[in-house]
This record gives sequence, structure tokens and C-alpha cells, in this order.
Amino acid sequence: MARHLHTLIALVIIALAIVPVPAFAVTRSILGQESNPEGNLPFLFAAYTIVFVGLVVYILVLSRRQRELEREVKALRQALEEQDGSTASG
Repeated sequence: MARHLHTLIALVIIALAIVPVPAFAVTRSILGQESNPEGNLPFLFAAYTIVFVGLVVYILVLSRRQRELEREVKALRQALEEQDGSTASG
């Protein structure tokens, strides 16, 4: 579980590093010097990218857990069948 969390954090950091976000746009918009909504598009793109990457990672983690649980259920069924078979013959 901790390994998955580290992987998710690393992916978020990489996504933040890849997305170009001009730092000066933040200070200008805070000071009210710029009222250009298109200037915020990189932030919107970054937010959607982070959410999308997070969802993909979450789906991959869930699918892996599901496969592990299916294997465990299969092994338990086989063990139960073997136990029932040995009890019936013994």
C-alpha cells in the first residue's frame, strides 16, 4: 500500500513538473493587473491533468487488488474442495 502511495506522489510531482505554469500570471492576477481569463488555461489544464492521472492510477490499483482477491478466492475454493474431498474419502 505504501508503495502505491509513493508511486502516486511521484506521478503527481512529475505531472506538476511537466505542465508549464507561468509564475508571473499568478502574481499579476492576484494584484489585479490582468483580467485575461485565457491566462488561466494552463492552471485548468494542470488541474485536469492531475485529476486524470490520479484517476488512472486509482483504477490501476483497484484492478490489481481485484486480480489478487480473485486469485485468493480461487485458492481458497481449491483448498476447501481438497478438504471436502479428503474428508469424504476418509
